[in-house]
Amino acid sequence: TVPQVIVSTQDVSTLIQRKNLLKSGEDELKQVSQAKLNYQRPPLANAYIPPSNEIEHTLTEIWQQLLGIEVIGIHDNFFELGGDSLFASQLVAKVSKIFEIELPYKSFYSAPTVAELASIIIQKLTQQTDQEALAQALAEIEQLSEDEVQSILALPTNSIELGGYNE
Repeated sequence: TVPQVIVSTQDVSTLIQRKNLLKSGEDELKQVSQAKLNYQRPPLANAYIPPSNEIEHTLTEIWQQLLGIEVIGIHDNFFELGGDSLFASQLVAKVSKIFEIELPYKSFYSAPTVAELASIIIQKLTQQTDQEALAQALAEIEQLSEDEVQSILALPTNSIELGGYNE
């Protein structure tokens, strides 16, 4: 036999252990995942910067559970931390469920840090809020009588406010 070299961003013995446990059952896999949470943040080119808002904090917790790393900074790259496409798909599904947004899988590849992903989530949540406010305003407009519509249209444009009007 010829010796072979293995290059991995994760501990190879843990990867082998995980593969063996996949065959033996889900309960044992959960134990390994919990035990794996003891890994330290690997040496990265960027400095550790902690989460600064609730979305970033939630994302770092998800990443820590998924990757088993104790501390993850907001500028740490998911793939440099040992994440792969399988973990990425699990992450996207979990993030979509927690934040109740539709997060395209490909958007994660263009935003593989907590800070970048948080920015996308904030944009999605803002869009949803704007759409809900617009739908509510349209529903209110549809409830108006013809006389109310005519009186609103007769007002000077600077008197009309969002969500109602001044008399």
